Amino acid sequence: MAFNFSTKQLLSIQNSHYQDRAMYWTVKNYETNTETRFDYKIDAVLYRDTLPHATAHFHWYEDAFARLNPSVEPVETLAELCRQRAQELRDTYSYIRLFYSGGADSHTALVSFVDNNIHLDEIVVDVKLDKDANTAVNTTNREIAIATIPYLKTIAHRLLKTKITMSQATVKDADDWFSIADDTDIPIGLDGSHGTFWMDTSWAWHNAVKTTDHNDWCDLFGGTKARLFKKNNNWYTFSVDSSEWLPSISDRYEDFFVSRNIPSLLLKTAYALKHYHTAKQSTDTVVNRFYSTLGIEYNRALGRVPTHHITQIKRFFTDVDYSAKLWEDKKISGYNSNMFYNNVIGTDEGKRWYKKFLAIQEVMHSDKYKNIWNTKHR
Repeated sequence: MAFNFSTKQLLSIQNSHYQDRAMYWTVKNYETNTETRFDYKIDAVLYRDTLPHATAHFHWYEDAFARLNPSVEPVETLAELCRQRAQELRDTYSYIRLFYSGGADSHTALVSFVDNNIHLDEIVVDVKLDKDANTAVNTTNREIAIATIPYLKTIAHRLLKTKITMSQATVKDADDWFSIADDTDIPIGLDGSHGTFWMDTSWAWHNAVKTTDHNDWCDLFGGTKARLFKKNNNWYTFSVDSSEWLPSISDRYEDFFVSRNIPSLLLKTAYALKHYHTAKQSTDTVVNRFYSTLGIEYNRALGRVPTHHITQIKRFFTDVDYSAKLWEDKKISGYNSNMFYNNVIGTDEGKRWYKKFLAIQEVMHSDKYKNIWNTKHR
């Protein structure tokens, strides 16, 4: 039986701890001088396009950040703010489920709990659909194979009361997931603010929520990376909605680095980024384009280090010796689309998946939705 899944199913699950959503859109109608609020960007943009004189506006944790003076760096260390955030989440929810990839963001969240002896109830590892998921050189799941699973093994003695869930979709799950692309006006990829193909995280998230037996839980993700813009010696930090699609899916979503009560945490990471560029005497162009790299150096500048820098020189599998040179030669990263296509598209199941994926892409690039996506890769 198909999931027949809509991301709006998750949004319907209320969060009793927060009555107001931290992320939403409004459309200002200049003819009537009124504003209409929307939980989804696609709904806001489609409504805006029905009006002769209107603009859409993005709202994101505005009340929290209004309490900050962004010209003053928080005095606490980044590690201390991360500890406070972990404790805040623990004090708020009775059940915390961390979606852990082994990348820099979710790893920083994990160690903020573990190193401070703050209990995590569950860790969910999203294993992408792949015929060779355990061989790091060949798999799409290289970050999972080379870092996530090995690292969790090394700290297993510190996670004795934490449930570890390996969430791996099957080919049938993929067929079911994309089946709605055949018979709906707005396929799953357009049912949120992001408009991207994202079966892996969304499927794992939906599967976790569907099977949960807890009432007061949060789904915790590594979340947001601070962005900077510099002009005329003035520094700005900002966010765009196309990179913040996860909060639009569920009120139970928590971004580790964005807190209603500790907004100084994200500001501290922005200052870490500023100090990095100041030390390197980066030009305005370098500062403004740095986010597009989103690589190891960016994570270091933010003060986040992924697990593979800890584990890369160790041998966790019998067929691969993880040396620093191998890491560079293979350009190992968390997700590699070419590797995914090589491993999956050639199969009969992969061809069926790809046909449905193309159906979503066709709708995304149609005239009806052409003004919705505001970044090059979305």
